[in-house]
Amino acid sequence: MVCEICMDHKPYEETFSNPTCSHTHCNECITKHIASKLQENLTLIECPVPSCKQVIEIESCMPFLPKEVFERWSAVLSEATILGSNKYYCPFEDCSGLLEFVEGENINIKESECPYCNRLFCARCKVPWHSGFKCEEFEMKDDDDLFIKLAMEKKWTACPNCKFYVERKSGCDHMICRCLCKFCYRCGCPWKLEHSCK
Repeated sequence: MVCEICMDHKPYEETFSNPTCSHTHCNECITKHIASKLQENLTLIECPVPSCKQVIEIESCMPFLPKEVFERWSAVLSEATILGSNKYYCPFEDCSGLLEFVEGENINIKESECPYCNRLFCARCKVPWHSGFKCEEFEMKDDDDLFIKLAMEKKWTACPNCKFYVERKSGCDHMICRCLCKFCYRCGCPWKLEHSCK
């Protein structure tokens, strides 16, 4: 058979005939066509013949598609089936796994775990989990206000030199910050040889 793209003669077992339009192409050319359309993020891949508008079905290409092309096409099709309003991505930048929220289902669940990176996020706010804050409080405040409130609640102390907050788990009040500034955890003042805070 002759491939309608490269015009090479190919054995029948190395050719693909689209069941919806009967145009024939070699497996190598149709694989390249599908891969190029996937790079354009197209979900419906049409026959490569310019005048033909018939769609190529993933099932008809399964026997010859390389694994990576098949998996990419499957992922694009799966993502397309999730309605735009119901899909969002894990809020952690190093993950960004595709997630789906089904309206009306589990509406009261807020603290959720990403199935890809296993970190907690708020399903309502679609941000990393805001421990200690209700969604309404979180939405009304910006990140700096929230952090300062959290630091006060946890009794963290800021370094007097670089203003980086530290949390003491155990030990004495004598702190050495990452900027090498020495300070008192209890009062936040620079540490002196004979320091005492009341």
